[in-house]
Amino acid sequence: LKNVKQENLVLMNKDITYRQKFERPPKEIKVIEQTSKNSDVIYMELDLPFPMTNRDFVQKSLFVNNKEDPELTRQLGLWNWDHKYNVILVQSTEREEYPEKSKPIRGETKMIYLLLEEDPRDATVVKYKMILDQDMKGDIPKLVKETLGDKMPKKMMTDILKTHKKLFA
Repeated sequence: LKNVKQENLVLMNKDITYRQKFERPPKEIKVIEQTSKNSDVIYMELDLPFPMTNRDFVQKSLFVNNKEDPELTRQLGLWNWDHKYNVILVQSTEREEYPEKSKPIRGETKMIYLLLEEDPRDATVVKYKMILDQDMKGDIPKLVKETLGDKMPKKMMTDILKTHKKLFA
């Protein structure tokens, strides 16, 4: 990503006030617990288009910046690179105060691994790498899966860039 600030991309993931301004914001999002300066637990409900039913998630997240958190970077066995990077790790968790209900359907985030890396040859470029494994649970019409499946990664990146431009231009 050219001319996009890595710090802004982190804020868009870490600060829920930014998430509420996304192209398709969550119907509901709140921080359940700020477990440390680098981690939190959130509740989020996604407002999905017809014919799908809304999904909700309880997720724990970890945010690591190799320059600001060198000790945590070492503890986690992350890369000892000279250039700046951020790692964001997200997965589902359970909380008594947010039990699974019949509606919305509780989705499962098996993993979201996000690496935002400064290009060592060009500091105006951020390399954006994501591994996402989510089970949306429930019935998803075959037509929806086929229509969205191949288009989802491009749509996600387009929405991220639009939101970044809207928030930080």
